[in-house]
Amino acid sequence: MFDCSVAVEESGDQYPAKILRGTGASHSIQLRGSVPCVEDSYTGEHLVLKGVIGVITVPLCRVFLRTPLVTGWVTIGVQDSLPVTGVTFLLGNVIAGASVVPDPVVSSTPTVENNTGLIEEEYPDLFPLCAVTRSQTLRNKSQDVVQLLQSFKPLFDDVLGQCSLLEHDLVLLPGTSPIKHAPYRMSPDKREKLKQEVEYLLEHDLVERSSSAWASPCVLVPKPDGSVRMCTDYKKVNLVTRTDAYPLSRIDDIIDSVGQASFVTKLDLLKGYYQIKLSEEAKQISAFVTAEGLWQYKVMPFGLKGAPATFQRAMHIPCCDIRPAWSVRLSR
Repeated sequence: MFDCSVAVEESGDQYPAKILRGTGASHSIQLRGSVPCVEDSYTGEHLVLKGVIGVITVPLCRVFLRTPLVTGWVTIGVQDSLPVTGVTFLLGNVIAGASVVPDPVVSSTPTVENNTGLIEEEYPDLFPLCAVTRSQTLRNKSQDVVQLLQSFKPLFDDVLGQCSLLEHDLVLLPGTSPIKHAPYRMSPDKREKLKQEVEYLLEHDLVERSSSAWASPCVLVPKPDGSVRMCTDYKKVNLVTRTDAYPLSRIDDIIDSVGQASFVTKLDLLKGYYQIKLSEEAKQISAFVTAEGLWQYKVMPFGLKGAPATFQRAMHIPCCDIRPAWSVRLSR
């Protein structure tokens, strides 16, 4: 942005101007009234602009500019307001020294005030006026998303819900007896972290104290952000648990389907496994032991055999009416 003088005729008077060089703008526009007599040079055509409030047209005029950027006759749109306050000329596209956006769209039909629907239908993919307009448009869309999220606030709450479609059950192989394992030894620091993890689970009603005959040990697994994740070692339990053959979606099939998709939506559930309840028998089998006592899960933990299949089934049930157009992929 810079200040300069502008001449609208080859030998005419000079007028002060504040110019915004918009190499990413698809149009060049002048603020109406900033330079006299511009309207007298109307070309009979209109420039089609996509602004924050929608698609409009402005008259195209031919003027002679003498500026540090360009000297000569140019065709420029005349608008009542510009995206940036204080600017009198927005010089874009090739006038500004670059052509990085589609060429301007010109129409012989002006829009009627408060009725831009027809021209919006005619130009559904019109490129936004400039970077400022695009930024404002994206900001408006972001506000629309926030309003949408607020309308469905219970779905996006930090409080875990409970899935009512199914529960996770563990079916043991015939002749299986309860498996009991002592807690793993840990350093005082890790033991304190494990205690905090259990307290979190208790506070959110995800586990409860247990008197089960089963007991699996726990480990702490480092996470990329430096924190730790509590995991229960169910290796021995999984050896005596029947396999659930429910299929998981193939990621390569989903990727193939994306190429033909009109919309691609990604939903990240808040602790998705913890939103699926355990059956009463599975609660007993899920029991885990720490130095502070014996606990059992009330919801489906990570590490249990069949948990991915149960979660995939839970995702498919509500989406069954819109598949195969909708693909569900489990990831964690």
